[in-house]
Amino acid sequence: MTFSLFAQDFGSKGCIGRFALAVVALSGFVHGQPQPTKVVPFQDFIASASTATVEDYNTRPGSQVQGALAFDDMRQHILDLYQGVEVKHSFLLEGHTYDCIPVEQQAGVRLYGDGTIATPPPAETREQIAGAASTSQIDAGIDALGNATRCEDNSIPMRRVTLEDMTQFNTLRDFFAKGRTGSGDSNNPDMPEPGDSDVHHYATAYKDVKNLGGNSDLNLWNPKVNTGKGDAMSLSQQWYSAGSPVQTAEVGWQVQPLAWGTNKAVLFIYYTADGYVNTGCYNLDCGAFVQVANDWYFGDGFTNYSQFGGTQHYFQAEFYLYQGNWWLQLGGEWVGYYVGSIYNSGPMRHHATQIQFGGEVAGLGHWPQMGSGKWPSKGFGYAAYQSDIWFINTDKKKIWPHLTPYEDSPQCFTIKDITYAPTSFYFGGPGGGGC
Repeated sequence: MTFSLFAQDFGSKGCIGRFALAVVALSGFVHGQPQPTKVVPFQDFIASASTATVEDYNTRPGSQVQGALAFDDMRQHILDLYQGVEVKHSFLLEGHTYDCIPVEQQAGVRLYGDGTIATPPPAETREQIAGAASTSQIDAGIDALGNATRCEDNSIPMRRVTLEDMTQFNTLRDFFAKGRTGSGDSNNPDMPEPGDSDVHHYATAYKDVKNLGGNSDLNLWNPKVNTGKGDAMSLSQQWYSAGSPVQTAEVGWQVQPLAWGTNKAVLFIYYTADGYVNTGCYNLDCGAFVQVANDWYFGDGFTNYSQFGGTQHYFQAEFYLYQGNWWLQLGGEWVGYYVGSIYNSGPMRHHATQIQFGGEVAGLGHWPQMGSGKWPSKGFGYAAYQSDIWFINTDKKKIWPHLTPYEDSPQCFTIKDITYAPTSFYFGGPGGGGC
């Protein structure tokens, strides 16, 4: 499963939106790390989870599970998530198991929907403003064990949610949290949410406007996240949000070794319906998102990343609130949707009131690199960027926004060269202990 990424030559003075596009490589999700010698069959995985006890896990290296009750919550979540699921086949990516699950058997369809798959937006909403980058899904591959890494038609790849991963955290809520040791709320970046031991910092650009979603191209990097020094995670993403407590739909790339088992940036989505307190999860981990495309792999990385002074790689992402669901497009393909009912009677059932793009880091006493780790002033080829940024207004028109910069720790992370029509910017910084 490979896809083409595009390189950009912006040509002049850091105006990221005006560029020529050229296909430079066929890229795919990474497979480079050592992998297990076999895939545990899905039914064996479920049988093992159903009889597991806290004693089986609390002495394992890295186990943090907070007693029998917390463990039982984790085990029951797995059984609920996979209730009635019949896996087509399984395979390995980056040492993690992915299961090919029939689209209609996903938890989001069973738990939050009405049992049917929503209709995606019409084709014209997938058209890009001139100059937008796009990705295309091509080919199928095999893992190190010879298993096909492309799921069958009408099934989707879901990274297996395991007790081994979950028990690395105190509780089920900690496993779901944005920082995986806590939450991240861009409305209150300096103060952690209840139970959050990390502090989050931001270099973003935003606009307060009623909207039905938006778009950007996200430059791909691998910032250094040193968990031994207190770093937790670093990301580049889009936020669409509304309300207090905040509700969000989010997409981007993230380096978070504790969550993903790799030091590389992976593709992720996230949501919350109550300010990251009692709701929210990554990817397909809690059933809030229904995936319909079988050629995108949440929680997995990419073959190619940008190189200093070399080829710049990126991917395109868009959210669009269509017929009550927040649909996600990646590389011009409608990949799936957040079921509208996850927002209960909140404002995100109808529209968002803020768009935000840029970087976020989390740490405790020390913070990782953001973006490429270089200051935005370094410009193209060295600093991270987002480009081709637009939002969808309530009349369903695509609008270039005038964005306002936000920096809460400018000694460590900044944003620079925000342009308009097309809208773009550079962002990032080296992080460190004085943020």
